[in-house]
Amino acid sequence: MASRREWKLRRSLLTYLDTSGALVQLAEQCRNYDARPLGAAFRFRLQLDPSSVTEHDAELGNLLLGQPEQARHLAHAVCFIAIKGLSLMESIQSENQLILALHLSNVPSLPGYTFHTNTFPRTRLPLRYLVVEVLVLCLTAVTKYTQSALYLCSNKDCPAVTGNYHLRVHVPGASETTVVRSDFSCSLCASTLKEDMKYRTLGDKQIIEATDPSALKVLSGTCTSAIPVRHQSLTVFLRDELVNGVQLGGTYTVVGVPATVGLGQDSSFCVEASNIIPFKSQGGGAVPVSMQKLHAQTWGSAWAFTGCLAQAFAGEIVPPRTMCTIKLALLLSLAGTGHEEQTKDFVDLLIIGRDTLVLDRLMVYAAGLSCRSIRHQACNEMFGVVSQDSHGTGTASIQAGSIVLARGGICFLGDMSLFKKDKILALQRMLESRTIALGIPRKFGEDVAQEISTPIQCAIWGIDHLSTVARKAISKEDNLIGLGESGTLPPSLIDAFGLVMQSDRDRERVDNDSTERVFIQHVLGKAVHLKEKLYTITGQLTTQDFQQLFQVVCTLPCTLSPTAETLIRAYYVASRRLRSTRHGILFPASAVRTLISLSCAHAKLSLRNTTLQEDALIAILLYEIAVSARHGSSLLLVPRTCIFPMVDGKSVSMGERDEVLTQKLEELQHFTSLCTPNLSQFNPEE
Repeated sequence: MASRREWKLRRSLLTYLDTSGALVQLAEQCRNYDARPLGAAFRFRLQLDPSSVTEHDAELGNLLLGQPEQARHLAHAVCFIAIKGLSLMESIQSENQLILALHLSNVPSLPGYTFHTNTFPRTRLPLRYLVVEVLVLCLTAVTKYTQSALYLCSNKDCPAVTGNYHLRVHVPGASETTVVRSDFSCSLCASTLKEDMKYRTLGDKQIIEATDPSALKVLSGTCTSAIPVRHQSLTVFLRDELVNGVQLGGTYTVVGVPATVGLGQDSSFCVEASNIIPFKSQGGGAVPVSMQKLHAQTWGSAWAFTGCLAQAFAGEIVPPRTMCTIKLALLLSLAGTGHEEQTKDFVDLLIIGRDTLVLDRLMVYAAGLSCRSIRHQACNEMFGVVSQDSHGTGTASIQAGSIVLARGGICFLGDMSLFKKDKILALQRMLESRTIALGIPRKFGEDVAQEISTPIQCAIWGIDHLSTVARKAISKEDNLIGLGESGTLPPSLIDAFGLVMQSDRDRERVDNDSTERVFIQHVLGKAVHLKEKLYTITGQLTTQDFQQLFQVVCTLPCTLSPTAETLIRAYYVASRRLRSTRHGILFPASAVRTLISLSCAHAKLSLRNTTLQEDALIAILLYEIAVSARHGSSLLLVPRTCIFPMVDGKSVSMGERDEVLTQKLEELQHFTSLCTPNLSQFNPEE
C-alpha cells in the first residue's frame, strides 16, 4: 500500500509528465507497440530533465538524482497508471509488464555528481546518477542481451502456471544471469520455474572502454608534469537507443549509474549509461594581446602577419628567421585542424631532410599546439587492433590506434624510414582512401567475416631521410628543369601525402655557412641557459600566445572567394598539362583539395574569414616548391626562397618581401593566362 508521501510524489510526477510533453511521447510509443505486438513485456523510454524536475518539485528532483532505484519504481508505477487510465494499451494487464528506461539529459555540475577516471576510488560508489567525461579507447561489436523473460511454474496446480507472475526484466547494473537462469523457484509453491521462450525479448548492447581525456597529454609526448598521474580505463555499458552512439577516439559526457560486474576478485567497476552527450568545445577565446599588436602593425599587408609568425615560431627549438618555409607549412597544417565535432580539410604533411633530430623536435613542438596531438610510438598500434572481448560477450573488441585517437588534431608518426614494408603499404592505402579498414573474423561470433571502416579525421605528419641517390634522368622533351630529390620511402607513399616538403635547412647549410653557425650557437646557448630566453622575439611571442592564437584560428569559419578559386583552378590545369610526360603526369590529381585547404588555412591564420588571391598565392608557391623539390622545376620557375626571400644570406624586410610576392602574383597570373586562356571551356574533370 502506497504511503501518503508516495502518492504525493506520484501526483507530482504525473503532472510534470503532462506539462513537459512526456505523456505524448509515451502514447506514441504505445501506438507503435499496438502496431506490432511483442509479447509479455513492453519497453518504454522516458526523457527527463533533472533541472526542470527540481524546479517543478524539489523533493521529486532530489529523489531522481539521489535515489535512482526508488525514482525508477515511482516512474514505473506512474507510467502504468497513465497507460491504464488513458487506455493506451490493452496488452498491459499488470505493472510488471513494463520495462522503463530513464534517460537523463544532464546532471548538476557539483562535486558529488562528478568523478574522473584517474581519481575515482575502487571502492563502492553511491548508487546515484553520476557524470564523467571520457575518451573512447575501445568498443565492442553490437550484441544482444535479454530485456525480459517469462517463467511459468512447473506445478500444474499452482496459479503461476499461467499469467505474468514471474516476469523478470533487466534493471540498470544487473547482469544477464539475473534475468536468464535455470534455478529460479516459484514464490508461491517453491517449485522449479521453466522459461516460456516465445515471450523472451532481446535488446542491443555495446561495451566501451574509456579513460579521462587528460590522458591525451601522455600520448602526445609533451607531458611535463612533475606530479605522477594515474590513468585507468572505465567500462561503460550502452543499451538499445544508445548503441552505436559513440565513435572511437571521440570525447563524450556519460550520465549513468555505477555498478559492479562479476564476483569476488573477478569483479570490476562499470557504469550503466543513461545518456551519452558528445563533447562540445567552449569556443575559441580571445587573441592574445601580443598577437593583436603584431596584427595591428601588419594590417596593411596580406602576408606580413603570417610571415612574422613563421619567423618567430618555435624559437625554443630552432633560431628565429631559419627554416621559415617549413615552419609556415606546419602553421598552415595546424590552422586546418580543429575540434572533433567540426568538419575539416586536413593537410597531411611529410618533411624530407637529413637532420631528422631537429625536424622531430620541431614537429613535436608544433603538434603540441593543436587541440589534440598523438605521437605514435612503436609499441602502440597505428591503425587499430581487433581482439576477443574480455567481458565474456564472445564478440570482437575494436581498439583504437594512434591515428584514430588523434581525431580532430595531429598524429605525428615520427621517422617513417624505420617502418616495415607491410606498415608502409597499409599506410599508403589509408592515406589514399582516408579510411582505416579493420577486419572482424568469424571466430569472434560473426556469421561471416566483416570489415569496418573508420574515417580519418586528423592531419598526419611524418619525417623521411633525404636520399642522395640520383633518379632516372628526365627526357629533354619534358617541360621540366633539373632533377628532384626524394626520400627513402616508396614514391607511391610519398605521393599519398597532401604536402611533401624538403627541409630548407639542408639548402641553407649548402648556400650559407653562417646559418650552420647560428644553429650551433643556438644549441650551445640552450645547453648553457636552460630557462632563459635567447631571443627577444621568443619572449614577445611565447608558446602560450601561439596556443591561444590557434584556439581562435581553428574555430574561424572561412569561405573561398571566386578570385582565389579561379587562380587555384587555373594553376592546377596549367600544371597538369605542363607536367605531363611520357612516364605520366607528375602532378597529383588531389592537388586542388590541398591547395584550397592551404589557402583557407592561410586566411584563417591571418584572422580573415574570406580567402583572397594573396592567400591562394602562398598556397600555390608552397605547393610548387614541394613539387619542384621532387620532380624538378616547371616553367613557372619558383625558387625555394621565394616565400621568404634572402639577400646575402639574410632575410629581407617585410616590405621588400611584399614587393617580391606581389611580383610573383603578377607572374602567376600571367602564367595561368598563357597556359589556360579559356578555363571555362575546359573539361571539368581536368
